[in-house]
Order: sequence, then structure tokens, then C-alpha cells
Amino acid sequence: MSNDTFQDEDPPEQEEEQGVELPVAEYLRNYAAFLYAVGGDGADIHRFNEIARDWEQKPFAPAAQFGSSPLAEFVALDRERREWKEREKHIIGRQTRLTEMILEQWADSGLHSARCDRVTVSIDRPFYCSKKAGVETETVIQVLESEGLGGIVKPGYAAASLKAWIKEQVEAGAEPSPALASVLSWGTLTRLKTRKA
Repeated sequence: MSNDTFQDEDPPEQEEEQGVELPVAEYLRNYAAFLYAVGGDGADIHRFNEIARDWEQKPFAPAAQFGSSPLAEFVALDRERREWKEREKHIIGRQTRLTEMILEQWADSGLHSARCDRVTVSIDRPFYCSKKAGVETETVIQVLESEGLGGIVKPGYAAASLKAWIKEQVEAGAEPSPALASVLSWGTLTRLKTRKA
């Protein structure tokens, strides 16, 4: 059977929230406001506001700065992109630590959501199901067929079908078999999501 019939999902940590993409400067300001609301470090708050201001004023370096050289502009913008990736790593790392702090605080107070600077922050508990690292797609297909789930791997199969079936089993208190557990990972994540109010 062709491997093309099995389309595995991305790992849950790579999932992206669907919605309107905010301009970079607005995203940074929202994040600074979020830090302020949860008692974040003042230096971080100031730094993100400064970055937002700079980004707003000069989102891209003026083309005139590079004369008539497209190559020079390309290199400069590539450098700017790399710098932004480094800033993004810092933001993600800090958000991860803050998420742990907020979830712990909310667990103690019984909160499930809060509003801050026109942004609603709430707890999200998505269910995920994905192929384990190092497991070949063909192996997953063979296990599904041996478990009587061959219908899931017929042409037109989407990973969402398997995810939905696993979720139904878990919610019904019937854990999937050890054979499936040997090739798949599943569970419920607890994280924070934001929505513009």
C-alpha cells in the first residue's frame, strides 16, 4: 500500500493559531502589555515597546539606502530577518515561562480566562495525535490494518480521521491498544491562546 495514503499531522507544538495575523509592531505592543498585566520584568516590557516603535517607524530599510543594488538590499533584509528570528526565539521562550506561571496562578484562583489591553487570554486544551518520531509511515499503516482500522488508510484518508477516532476512544474510557501506542502519541495539551477582543 502506498505511503501517500497516510498524511501525518505536524507535532502539536508546531500548530499555529488560526486568525488574523497582527502587524509586527502591534503584536509586540500586545505582548508588552501582556507582560505588564502578569507582572513581567520591566526591562523586557520596555525593550519590546522600543522594538515595536522602531519597527513601526522603519519596518523595512528604505530602498534608497542601498543605492541601485538589489543584491545589497537583499542582504540587508536577510540580516534583518535573522535578527527578527533571534528576537522571536526570545519571545517564545519568555512566553513559555510565563504560560507556566499564569496556569499555576489561575489553577489556584480558579480562573480560565482574562482580558488585557483589548486581548482575551484563555486556556486552550487541544487534543493531538501524531506519529512517533522515527516511526515509518508504512509501519503505522500496517498497525492500523492489523487493528481492523484499514478503512482509515484508504485513499482520501486525512490524519484528522485517526485523531478523531483516538479521541473518541479516550473520551469513552477505552484506551487504544498497545500496538497503536507503540507507533502513535496522543494526549491533551494545556496552553494559553489569545484573541483580539
